[in-house]
Amino acid sequence: MKINPAATVQNLGGKGYQLTCLAKNFPVPPFFVIALDDITELQNKENQTLILNTFDKHKFETVSVRSSATVEDSNSASFAGMFETELNVTRETLIINIEKILQSADNTRVKEYCKINKIDVSSIKMRIVIQKMIASRIAGVCLTRDKIDGDMLIEAVLGLGEALVSGLVSPDTYTIDRKTLEVKQKSIGYQKTLVSDKGEAPVPFFMRNTQKMTDDEIKQLGKICLQIEQHYKYKSADIEWAFEGDKLYILQSRAFVGL
Repeated sequence: MKINPAATVQNLGGKGYQLTCLAKNFPVPPFFVIALDDITELQNKENQTLILNTFDKHKFETVSVRSSATVEDSNSASFAGMFETELNVTRETLIINIEKILQSADNTRVKEYCKINKIDVSSIKMRIVIQKMIASRIAGVCLTRDKIDGDMLIEAVLGLGEALVSGLVSPDTYTIDRKTLEVKQKSIGYQKTLVSDKGEAPVPFFMRNTQKMTDDEIKQLGKICLQIEQHYKYKSADIEWAFEGDKLYILQSRAFVGL
């Protein structure tokens, strides 16, 4: 087992490598990557101590625990939603949640996806990203180009983006002109529930049908998402983001494989 080995896709997995590169130029929450070649390495007490000591060194309180498979988030296959993700994980539950992510590499969805995309399941190595939980005020996803020569699309919800990813709520959807960053169209989602670090909570009635992001926040997000697309020379970038207070964080970025 290694923590933060040399920055290659094989060492860090797709997501871990992307985040490591992204953090050099863009606002990414603190994280570290664990490289294990076999789940039995997690049962080693010395390895567990090393993981927990790294957690402590970062002064984390709660973290997200995400997969970073060596075939994940590539230009030809994304594996989005295939592996488990655990949120609001504490020091006390860290090791058991890492184990859950490692075990998810053996699920039926992954095997079927690999079969369809002609990927050798046995070649997959699972890495784990441990990242500081962001107490997001608003969060969502951005697709920098919805189709060839298309517009930028932003989806936003109150609270953690998990409410959007899980389909729990209907988001705001903003269509953005890529050249001017002006909002061309808005669809305001009615949101009754949000997900926070304390679980699900009701949205105050007066906020349920209001625009989630200000126009200035939309432009700020649009600008940085275009910079990411151009920096990595993607045809289109699929980006997860969050605002904690007024601070914008990029949580994940990958090439959109739909183009």
